[in-house]
Amino acid sequence: MELLMALAIFGVGVTGVIALQKVTGASNQHARNLAIATHVAQSWQEMLAADASSWTELPSDVLGVNTLWLKEASNAPGTWFVPATVNGFGARFGALGQPLAGDATDETVFCTHLRLTMLNDPVGVGTATQNNGLIRAEVRVFWPRSAEVPGDYCAADEVDNVSADVSTYHFIYQATAVRQSRT
Repeated sequence: MELLMALAIFGVGVTGVIALQKVTGASNQHARNLAIATHVAQSWQEMLAADASSWTELPSDVLGVNTLWLKEASNAPGTWFVPATVNGFGARFGALGQPLAGDATDETVFCTHLRLTMLNDPVGVGTATQNNGLIRAEVRVFWPRSAEVPGDYCAADEVDNVSADVSTYHFIYQATAVRQSRT
């Protein structure tokens, strides 16, 4: 009788340990994804800061020509968009946070959207002083909550759908200010 009771208690204990391991595994996976998404957002902030080194004159005639991504501040101010893939760096990232090609839909785990808003007019616009342009750059990185997300959630026409679907995706947001180059 004591042996049966001991086995029953042992069984309950083992079941509890297994359940805890499952929860711990899921928590570790989420923490890993959160760290990777944060790294992706920080990488985007650094790329936008580097892009600002090409921003030296008026946005109407140079921001759209010389910059890679900041030109969207004057093209679509204050709206979320999928950034173009330039030099191997774009909106799509793999499971380990590595940049992917723009057409790598099957390997995409993390996706990035940007929202750029002009805060200060650059030289030649309004009453702006020399090289005083300032852009608020918001970076949104998201990934599916489960593996059953249908279709290409990183496509340009999915931006509005993703914004409203917090039950399907995890999100992180980071914001920074990008200043016009002083050359």
